Amino acid sequence: MNIKIKSILKNKLLIFGLIIALFGAYLHLPKYFEAYFAPLAILSFDELWISLDSSWLIALNHANVNNLTWGTDIAFTYGPLSYLTTRVGWGVNKIDFILYDAFVFLNFFLVYFLSIKNSKNKWVTILLVIGNCLLIQIYIGATHSLILLAFLVFWIRLSLDKPKWIYYVFQIVIVVLLFFIKFNTGLIALPLFLAGLFCNGFYKKEKYYLLLFYTIIPFLLIYTLCKILNVQLLPYVQSALEIISGYNDVMFLEHQKNNRLLALFIFIATLFILIHKLVIADKANRMKYLIVLFIYGLPLFVFYKSGFVRGMEADYFIYVSLIILVINDLHFDNFKKYSGLLILVCLSISIYFIYVMQKTPIPVKDKLDKYYFSAIKEYEPTLKLAEIPEANKLPADILQKIGKSTIDVYPWNIQMLMENKLNYSPRPVIQAYTAYTPYLEEMNFNHFNSTKAPQFVLYDYTSIDYRYPLFDESKVNLCITKNYEIASYFDYQGRKVILFEKKKDFSPIQLIKSDEYAMNANSPLIPKEGVYYEVGVYNSVIGKLYSIFNNAPEMKIEINAGDAFQREYHIGKKLLETGLFSDKYIKDTHDFHKLFNNDSLQTLMPIKSYKFKFINNNYFKDKIRITEYKITQ
Repeated sequence: MNIKIKSILKNKLLIFGLIIALFGAYLHLPKYFEAYFAPLAILSFDELWISLDSSWLIALNHANVNNLTWGTDIAFTYGPLSYLTTRVGWGVNKIDFILYDAFVFLNFFLVYFLSIKNSKNKWVTILLVIGNCLLIQIYIGATHSLILLAFLVFWIRLSLDKPKWIYYVFQIVIVVLLFFIKFNTGLIALPLFLAGLFCNGFYKKEKYYLLLFYTIIPFLLIYTLCKILNVQLLPYVQSALEIISGYNDVMFLEHQKNNRLLALFIFIATLFILIHKLVIADKANRMKYLIVLFIYGLPLFVFYKSGFVRGMEADYFIYVSLIILVINDLHFDNFKKYSGLLILVCLSISIYFIYVMQKTPIPVKDKLDKYYFSAIKEYEPTLKLAEIPEANKLPADILQKIGKSTIDVYPWNIQMLMENKLNYSPRPVIQAYTAYTPYLEEMNFNHFNSTKAPQFVLYDYTSIDYRYPLFDESKVNLCITKNYEIASYFDYQGRKVILFEKKKDFSPIQLIKSDEYAMNANSPLIPKEGVYYEVGVYNSVIGKLYSIFNNAPEMKIEINAGDAFQREYHIGKKLLETGLFSDKYIKDTHDFHKLFNNDSLQTLMPIKSYKFKFINNNYFKDKIRITEYKITQ
């Protein structure tokens, strides 16, 4: 009788799990079919950052539409299939969106249902599924790559218990998608995929020729798709790695210590469960649990780093529960064991952070066909810019002057160019704030220092995160000062904007090395006119370790213009390696404009020295290296 009751209850729970899985997968469908861009009413420099994200979203599709080569013509962590997650439909066949959404729906359903079905601790697993439905919002957007990564971990973990060809099909599809959607996440996906194959090879759970076949297939698909998607493989990988390497160095923001402690609790508590299982496991299964620890720990570490480097703590707490769900070792055991309770505590922390601390409204799923199916019928693969008369329209004389000529924008407002239907000709690293390593800066310098340079540049002198605007793309700014002239200086939305035009006597710049020397880190650098400086700052061993588990050690550059003026700006080690120049202090666009007028040039504040200040001296070496280049044409 007891066995029969248990069987009935089990089936009822399974039916309940099926309903939850279907409803949960439905909740995660996009709220709308494609992205729509409203005009940006930017009124001042303080609000210019508003145009930053929408601009790169548009620029990624612009690259595909104009057949730019990924890795050489455009360098970004997102790739040619990024539109699948950004939902920008410009130049995209609607079938792509439909197939991708169906694939994501299927993955969510299978993750939820199979987790509930196979769990010996169904109520904990069901609560995890419900928690994920609450945490993962209706519109996921560009962070969708983290969802795909979690799906990959799920299929790898299943294949470690009982390998099936279908599990490998899901893994291969996800690995290839991630490589072309968002390379930095794709970079993590490959070692996870290979680790799962290695484990099954180690335990001889699969025939070796099949494992070799599964290993080769994604690489063959990536190589083939590079040809189809217009990707130069090695430059694509190199440029994305450069963006990743520099992100930790200069793009970090401050975070509340309590938020970090909550995240670390989840990190440490869940790792403790897996490490405990590894220790008590019999010798025959130790390698398997080491692999499980790896395929869980690496994504969790990436979630932590991405969440606590650049103001995206919420992303960590939203997606960590999905990673916990897909690793069945964390919640499949009987509830009498400690792991189930600990997992529910971790889930509660995430829900508390999102809905109490962040005050996020509970998501409500609108009627799907209102925003999705009706949009399919009306879909056109065009850029969806709201047509509001005179919104962000440039002055008529400016538009007439530019005409059909090529134009770029500094530092990032690409959407403004699109709204004015101008002939956008991007530099490879499309926005100034991301050209923060020597490799990336050199890509843009080579572009602006050649016949590829655009005829016009719309210029706002500004930056983000309290950085000195002249040192974002120092070499590009140098090119503009030497090879462009002012075509117009005009009022636009409450601020001054410069329209630069390329000189008829355009002459490439040469940087000729003239000196190299070491100096004490706290010594001032006295700039000379006509000299370009590359600054090498070096982390100590402690500083290198700190940057692994945190952002890079913080540093600032102090600009001294005599006793009356000192100003500090945020800067990074790699950004300093790209170089700096100028013995004049440039405060705003008006000052930058003065550089092109000999009379007003004299009114600019002269810089007495640059000084590099470390927030914690223990994280840096005592000496820095200065390389001087003579600027010639």
